[in-house]
Amino acid sequence: MQAAVCTGAEVLEIAEKNIPSITDEDALVRVSHCGISKWDVESYLGENPQLQLPRILGHEICGTVKQLTPSQDNGISLGTKVLVNPILSCGRCIQCQAGRSNHCEDLKFIGLDLDGGFAEFVKAPIKNLQPLPNEANPEKYILAFPLSAAHHLVSRIDFRDVDHIVINGSGPVGVLAGLILKEKKNIRLDMIDTNSFRLNIARNLGLFCIDGRQSRLHEIIKERCFPGKDGPDVVIETSGNPAGLDWAIRWVRVQGQMIVGGRIPGKGSFDFTNLLEKEISLTGTLAYTQEDLDKSLSDISNLRIDYQTLITHRLPLAGVREGLRILRSVEETMKIVICMDPFK
Repeated sequence: MQAAVCTGAEVLEIAEKNIPSITDEDALVRVSHCGISKWDVESYLGENPQLQLPRILGHEICGTVKQLTPSQDNGISLGTKVLVNPILSCGRCIQCQAGRSNHCEDLKFIGLDLDGGFAEFVKAPIKNLQPLPNEANPEKYILAFPLSAAHHLVSRIDFRDVDHIVINGSGPVGVLAGLILKEKKNIRLDMIDTNSFRLNIARNLGLFCIDGRQSRLHEIIKERCFPGKDGPDVVIETSGNPAGLDWAIRWVRVQGQMIVGGRIPGKGSFDFTNLLEKEISLTGTLAYTQEDLDKSLSDISNLRIDYQTLITHRLPLAGVREGLRILRSVEETMKIVICMDPFK
């Protein structure tokens, strides 16, 4: 099979690889679509210490079941359209038993610890396959991955005494979190970014957007606050900008909440003293849970997500390296999807 193989920092080539062999616990999936995310860019640049090389990257995978072993009887049949959940958890540890599979004591990811979806075929545990409707366009289900991360971000908010939320970063996760929060009554929502292309997409989807390049940014945010409050109740950081944490601390009200979902390069830094003096609650997020994924699949099946607007680039398998470059350096982009042959 053809696969995009990463062998070193910024070294990725299309190569011929053996089709993976499966066990009774696995299925062989013929990849139809695979999204490119910031995680893939981070791995490609050599900035992810968890990555073991060589590796086929790509964890946002949709496809069809191509091969099963004869002894399998699990409700999945050949030709079933599926989404592959890349989070590999044991299901037995304390975290898994508590519903926190994204914090499994033996957590692994397809596309990071195991070969991923920038290939014609991928091997995945059967328990990680989410069947899709037979009539489904699998491309739109690629958005279930950032949407699940968005649902997880929102689930970490304590909504008591919350009527104003600011999202910093209008990438796929930020915009999708905005669309989730937009449906909640009595919540004023502001989206901030310096990327005018992405802000225009968010604005066209009905979100209130603020250009982060304005010199009066802090004053504008304060003017948006309700009477009696000195800042938004919650600031969600999704930009991944190292300065994003300091901005959030400056914006959020006393005893407000910061929810961090953007992956900050390296260890990052922020004004810890201001965090203490304002008594801010700081909450991190990692990936998503099965519950978040189930919500996302339901949202997409019910046509609540405008995937045509959010997917800005479609590239063939040979274009993986170009897609990584675009996501890293081109402003006029939102979601990039690697498209294989149509389902067979």
